[in-house]
Amino acid sequence: MKRITAIILSFVMLFAFAACGDTKAGDTDNKVPETNQGKSGQPGGNSADNNKDGLNVESIDLMNLSEDMLKIAGGASGGMYYTLSTAVAQLIESNTNIRLQVEATEGGSANVSQVSGNPLIIGMTSTPLVYEGAHQTGWAKDATAPVDGIAALFPCYPSAFGCYALASSGIETIDDLDGKTVCLGPAGSSYDWQLKIYDACGISINPVSLAWSDAVSSLKDGTIDACSFSGAHPFASCTEIQLTNEVNFIQIPDEVLEKLLENDPTRPIVTIDAGTYTYMTEDYRTLCEYSFFMCNEDLPEDAAYAITKLAIENSEILNLAVAAAKDITPDKLDNITTAKLHPGAYRYYQEIGVDVPETMIP
Repeated sequence: MKRITAIILSFVMLFAFAACGDTKAGDTDNKVPETNQGKSGQPGGNSADNNKDGLNVESIDLMNLSEDMLKIAGGASGGMYYTLSTAVAQLIESNTNIRLQVEATEGGSANVSQVSGNPLIIGMTSTPLVYEGAHQTGWAKDATAPVDGIAALFPCYPSAFGCYALASSGIETIDDLDGKTVCLGPAGSSYDWQLKIYDACGISINPVSLAWSDAVSSLKDGTIDACSFSGAHPFASCTEIQLTNEVNFIQIPDEVLEKLLENDPTRPIVTIDAGTYTYMTEDYRTLCEYSFFMCNEDLPEDAAYAITKLAIENSEILNLAVAAAKDITPDKLDNITTAKLHPGAYRYYQEIGVDVPETMIP
């Protein structure tokens, strides 16, 4: 309990610091400073407490190397992946002898490449990006070899497509975006997927990439006509702009959703509930990419076990940093459809009696 309280206090201090600092391009109002936040190389609490929790931290050996640091491939600085990765790093460092360094990346596809090539890197991605890496499609269509070695640790949240415009623009339907300038967010792995959605709707947009802080100001001054994204809801830029402007949420037609799902079952249909945003007055059906934490299959088993256990059993702590972390629960495990579990993670789920999908058993 003392350890959990200490972690909560560290989050409070972090957010106070973030609130007082200047916001840079690419940041969102969820920003947390880049860490090593824990005491490097020091487990949180004493060994007796950790052993009571089932975490024998002294036995976690990172590849028998002198290096005792893991890296977390996060995402764009200030984005949802980066923020949650930072919270996970703080949780691990406070409870084990593992030190972590969170690094900004271009997103989920870049994270897959990094984790695949290094047993001392963990990170976040989504189910379709792992599939595309393994089958050399989508973002990996020009890769010289399939991506392999990816193992799952725990589920995170659905990154769902959303599109919005100012009500004052008169844009109300997807057809109204034909020929318009639409920001797809920072350059990253969802860019091409968003273009496929617009193409399936039979419209041609002028796509641009901007940091979200710039996108919000550009939407207000009319430089762009709309914004779309793939992320957890509520999404920071949507929440920000509706404070001063009425917003229209642009729905993808149901027939297009069904067609896209048929062509790509790794991106299922989900519903964003009415009321999630001030001006979202009806349920919003859309497609999602389910995010999860992954590691290299050669990560030591004890490390994978400890990381998974900490995340699942302390999701309420992670929820302080990212609201979507409420989905870090064993009952969401079957949403990870394109990767097997790491043996260490599988051991933890077996211990707590989770019925692991057969396709995920290592």
